Amino acid sequence: MKRTFVTLASAASTWAAAAQPLGCLIEPHRVVDVGSAVIGVVESVKVERGDRVAKGDVVAVLRADVERAAVGVAATRAKVAAEVQAAQANHELARQKYARAVELRSRNFISAQALEQSRAEAEIAAQRLAQAKEQRRISARELQLAEAQLGLRTIRSPADGIIVERYMSGGERVEEKPIVRVATVDPLRVEVVVPASLYGTIALGAVLNVTPELRNTAPRPAKVVLVDSVIDGPSNTFRVRLELPNPNYELPAGLRCKIDLGTSLPADKTAPEAAALREDEVIRALANWAKAWSEKDVPSYLAHYAPDFQTPKGMTRAAWEAERMTRIARPRQIAVAIESPRVRFEGDGRALVTFGQRYRSNAFEAEVSKRLTMVRSGTKWLIQQENVGE
Repeated sequence: MKRTFVTLASAASTWAAAAQPLGCLIEPHRVVDVGSAVIGVVESVKVERGDRVAKGDVVAVLRADVERAAVGVAATRAKVAAEVQAAQANHELARQKYARAVELRSRNFISAQALEQSRAEAEIAAQRLAQAKEQRRISARELQLAEAQLGLRTIRSPADGIIVERYMSGGERVEEKPIVRVATVDPLRVEVVVPASLYGTIALGAVLNVTPELRNTAPRPAKVVLVDSVIDGPSNTFRVRLELPNPNYELPAGLRCKIDLGTSLPADKTAPEAAALREDEVIRALANWAKAWSEKDVPSYLAHYAPDFQTPKGMTRAAWEAERMTRIARPRQIAVAIESPRVRFEGDGRALVTFGQRYRSNAFEAEVSKRLTMVRSGTKWLIQQENVGE
């Protein structure tokens, strides 16, 4: 009887601990100090602290007069075709001479030695043609090398994120010191220290509600991506890491937060709450898409479309993006409203969204029905297909 009492008390203690919100910290998903692979002098830094950058954006440029000149020389050398053309003509002439010599030898008009000399000249011409072609290929490779060396003078962001520090300015010498620091804030990383008594109650893939300590900020779902396999003996705790989606960088990193373990939704179960959370993610992505369109923020608007977005027939992705840029830039103002969105999931990573769309600009108004096929890409929902009137 005593053993039963202890077991029940232990269970009650574990439940109480789980019901108690735990403190946590919201951090950037990763922080990268961006430097240069080569030593040089900074020509210009293109970003300031607080600027948003996308992966591949230029953040700084090093002086590259010598490298640009090398590219020019290599490009000129690679384009020169005279040597190959001359070798081609010489080879064709030698080949014709040899064919003529064969014919004359068959009639005993020339000696065997003359025929052999003609054959040797044809082979030498063929070798010179091959050498000229190989030299041109080498010149093309030298151009690629020169362009690669020039490319090292352009420093690009390795990830989407925010510039949190700028360390250097134009004219400074770059060796080991970084130029800028980039923090990836979508998704955010949430770190929480959990009592050892709760070990085994939090599963990978579970969804927990995270409440940032920020005024008027509602709880947000975050996914468990790491559970420590080792208990820290002195503190009798273990750590859990979660990913918190942060579209449009709505939340700043560095916030303290609370995690309600009582809202845990295991990933291996299909719960109505989990479906509601996924639907909320899709509708939030839809709202952000409409917001970017209304604000005429073309880069953010285009970022809502998946890499494999199905463009209209006969139109490349580049042509479609150029057309969208023109149509969004033309009106002085745009307002896009989404009405009655309905979400139907086809597996965990695909959703069909139907809704009414009201478009209004200073020159045009329209109301249409739309259907979007959206796919999950990491922590984001992106548009893969867009249809009107369905």
